[in-house]
Amino acid sequence: MHKSNKKLSVYEVFRCGMAHEYFIKKSGVIFMLSGNTKPCVDDESTFPCGIGMLDNGQYFFVVEQYYEDFAEACHKVHGEILRKPNPSIPKA
Repeated sequence: MHKSNKKLSVYEVFRCGMAHEYFIKKSGVIFMLSGNTKPCVDDESTFPCGIGMLDNGQYFFVVEQYYEDFAEACHKVHGEILRKPNPSIPKA
């Protein structure tokens, strides 16, 4: 279901289109749940795919995986803040 042999320009295909036009720039589909795609595989591991290309050439974006990756990054930043000598979260 997932082609991993082609480089994906995340910035050009997803970020620009979704940020400015609310659509991706190429033919694609947005899934809510990651069970709709096969996992990505690199040289050393298998991991859930948040973005990629389907066998039919359509790009895909998985909202669930995006959220999980975003939440993990937030927890990491929060932990880094708390490890500082005088931790504080800036006010808006």
